[in-house]
Amino acid sequence: MRNKGLNESHSIEEHLSAGLNEIWIKRDDLIHPIVSGNKWRKLKYVIQHALKNNINHIITYGGAYSNHALATACVCSLFDLKCTIIVRGEEPAEPNHYTLLIRAFNARMVYVSREVYKQKDQVLESLNYDSDRTLVLAEGGAHEFASQGCGEIISVLKNAYDAIFIASGTGTTALGMAKKMTELNMRTELYVMPVLKNERETAELLSEFSNTHVLNNAHLGGYAKTNAELFEGINQMLAQHRIVLDPVYTGKAYIAMLKHIKESKWKGKKVLFIHTGGQLGLFSQPMLKAWANSLG
Repeated sequence: MRNKGLNESHSIEEHLSAGLNEIWIKRDDLIHPIVSGNKWRKLKYVIQHALKNNINHIITYGGAYSNHALATACVCSLFDLKCTIIVRGEEPAEPNHYTLLIRAFNARMVYVSREVYKQKDQVLESLNYDSDRTLVLAEGGAHEFASQGCGEIISVLKNAYDAIFIASGTGTTALGMAKKMTELNMRTELYVMPVLKNERETAELLSEFSNTHVLNNAHLGGYAKTNAELFEGINQMLAQHRIVLDPVYTGKAYIAMLKHIKESKWKGKKVLFIHTGGQLGLFSQPMLKAWANSLG
């Protein structure tokens, strides 16, 4: 499959700090400026399957600030595939930076009410498309091929770690990682930090994996909810390491990881944080305002 600027070799493992424990970060955010991190991991084999099977159209779902929807639109543009995004909610009077980029990638956006959005089969029936040449992806990119791609986060690691921490939305990325860790018979512990209030569902999804743990309350009260501590962590990562975290996924997961390590009184552990990309989430108007307030 042609590279198209998607370079997994850029995803290096960087050492962040040493003290009671050794903290590292895997820079999946460097794979591509838009299709970064687990977004590309989830789409990689979906796109490969489409190209090999004469599929020319991808349909998927997401909100107006969906990293997955934007990544899908970008990848489809890169590989000359048609793309349709079914967007949750009414079309706003003014576009945001996500929807502008999606439009720039020539993807079709179909806005539906939140009630209609829940009836995904009915929404699909209302669209005019060739089902034989179309692949429909679930919200967040959940798919058997997505699990395969996310497993490669584990298989390409250069170092051994005692614990790995990952932010979670639908749980697709964590599932692929847990499967690969089991396949490789790794003793590493995987810590999954849901940024939605879906800890129970995530725990059920990962229940067969004994070395996988779901941490509660990383969402800070709900999806895209923020506080001063979150932006303090984002600011510190920028100042100390020149790495941008976002306030919806990676920022929350990073401070949840540090809190868990401290509360668990770990010593002598080698810990890896997976940077799943999505930094555009920092630059919405509400987040910019909250970020500015944190800086005083």
